[in-house]
Amino acid sequence: QETAFTTLKSALVAEPVLAYPRFDLPFVLATDASGAALGAVLSQVENGQEHPIAFASRTLNPAEQRYSVTERELLAVVWGTRHFQTYLLGKRFILETDHTALTAALRLRDPTSRIGRWVLRLAEYEFEPRYRPGTTMGHADGLSRVSIASVLTPRVTKDLLRAAQDIDPWIRELLMSDRPDVKQKDGIWSRTTLTPDGEKFLPLIPATLRSWLISECHEGTLTGHPGVDTTEKEVRRHGTWPKLAKDVENFVRSCSVCQKRNSPNKLTPPLQKPYLPTRPMELVSVDLVGPLPSRTGKKYLFTAVDHFSKYAEAYVIPDCQADTTAKTLVQQFFPTHGLPQAILSDRGTNFTAALLRSLCDQWGIRKLQTTAYHPQSNGIVERFHRTLENLIAKLSKQQGLDWETWLPTALAVYRNTPHNSTGYTPNYLHFGRELRLPRLIPDLRDQPMDMGKLMDNLHTAQRIAASAISKAWEERTRVANKRLTPRQLEEGQQVYLRQMQPPREVLKKFWCPWLGPFSVAQKLSDVTYAIVDPTGVRQVVHLSRLKPAYERGVQDAAAFLPPSQDILHMDPIPEPDQPKESDVPILDEEDYDALIMPPLRVDPEAPIDSEQEDSESDTSLSYEDAETSDRSFETEHLPSPRPYNLRRGNRPDYLALHRGRQS
Repeated sequence: QETAFTTLKSALVAEPVLAYPRFDLPFVLATDASGAALGAVLSQVENGQEHPIAFASRTLNPAEQRYSVTERELLAVVWGTRHFQTYLLGKRFILETDHTALTAALRLRDPTSRIGRWVLRLAEYEFEPRYRPGTTMGHADGLSRVSIASVLTPRVTKDLLRAAQDIDPWIRELLMSDRPDVKQKDGIWSRTTLTPDGEKFLPLIPATLRSWLISECHEGTLTGHPGVDTTEKEVRRHGTWPKLAKDVENFVRSCSVCQKRNSPNKLTPPLQKPYLPTRPMELVSVDLVGPLPSRTGKKYLFTAVDHFSKYAEAYVIPDCQADTTAKTLVQQFFPTHGLPQAILSDRGTNFTAALLRSLCDQWGIRKLQTTAYHPQSNGIVERFHRTLENLIAKLSKQQGLDWETWLPTALAVYRNTPHNSTGYTPNYLHFGRELRLPRLIPDLRDQPMDMGKLMDNLHTAQRIAASAISKAWEERTRVANKRLTPRQLEEGQQVYLRQMQPPREVLKKFWCPWLGPFSVAQKLSDVTYAIVDPTGVRQVVHLSRLKPAYERGVQDAAAFLPPSQDILHMDPIPEPDQPKESDVPILDEEDYDALIMPPLRVDPEAPIDSEQEDSESDTSLSYEDAETSDRSFETEHLPSPRPYNLRRGNRPDYLALHRGRQS
């Protein structure tokens, strides 16, 4: 270390590192490339010693990173010559590279289009390529490497800690209380605890150092943003102060990096009682399935499910365009079943197109949509898809490749099977009669009843089905809400929005799914909110994709700087802005468009499964007596402060009072 320090001092007092260019001497251009960046060094040799004139480097874009090694090395030459063309153009220079294949690439007779273009660019320069071992090209090699932040953590010196303790009000009050467990070691006031290894001294951390210490223990290069418990244990290794646990919790909770990566345990809001239809064709859900392998070229299924009778249709269509969807409704579904009062769909472009919306407006059909990335709002049709897939998979003899052949049979089985929520078959509730199928045992029922009796039975069945649907939903809501926590957001509150798909250039395993913070612009329903980003762009999202954002004060940016004498004038840890919570129960989805008209909500068949991520909690062994003692020490109320000057050289009576506690 002494040798390195002496060498550094000599370099600092010597002539500048960069030399002025001399145009009477030849230039030397050294280039190098890595998988992430390019580097170039322009130098000259004078009196047998190489003097650098200029350094240059840049990173590679995603397309350039996919080049081969030879192409990247040649790209470094092309870029380096262009960058230093003021010095190199019109003069013969030496080109140094550690890639032996580069010389051959410059002499290819039939190069690729990219290499050919680069060779033509280099033709305007006059240079002599030379191979130089990579071990001797540290200057260009270093420029082509990705810079890595220093892992060294700045330390607080004893003198700085003593000075900060002398002016801290809490430490003054503590010393006035004459506590036997507060002693001075090496001039640092500390709290003593007994451990199996003997007496342990924990420095008393003044308020001006607490923000920095928590920041280093949580956001440092070698810490990796741990949770509250782990961060607290790491902070306790360095010192103690009142309400340490609360300060750490506030800091970790308001960490923007952690908020964008971590997901809360409970995101799904309680289910809201939907609109319950009392007759067929009040509300129909539609959706698409596909693309599927098809021998006829028709790769998609257009499905429609009635919310009351649970009757379902599935039409094979060639594509998922909006005009194909509208044609299927007009030519196949409407002529058979009539016009529904409302149609519910997701936000696919084929359903949100102006063509389908205009069609619904002309025929008096209300067009409803779910919120983005929330298929539970259209759960009845999603659940039908799973049932249909199971039926075809069990009926098919070719592992589903003949799905078009078995589709009518699967639909017939579904329509003639009593539904759990109604107790009746979809055929009976929709058409008023059962589908006539072959019987294994002769039918011993009485002769058919007259029309009046049949209608009475149908009306009775519809009333029973409506009551059964309501009871089934209430039971499912009761069970689902047991494990859910009511929460509500307020207008103006800051929130994070969960992204459902990562950007193309980001690895899904390591991306941060929470984007923001956004501001809540309007509450549209108990579980639907309009949010705006800082640029004013507005979007409507479901509550399950939102979580409150915890923000620190504007003053804490300077509080996390490396320790210096300025740290004596820093402010204490700011309290994070707490999100506003409400005790009003959260219910389920209401479509945004439905707010302007009589509310139509989702079907009770919506699946309530939600993907919940378990947050990791770090635990480690500690001595129970020391833990209890630490927390009681932090929460203890101290006597009112009295004026006292603790600076060394001006406190003889104070030192005499505490001389017995020094170690």
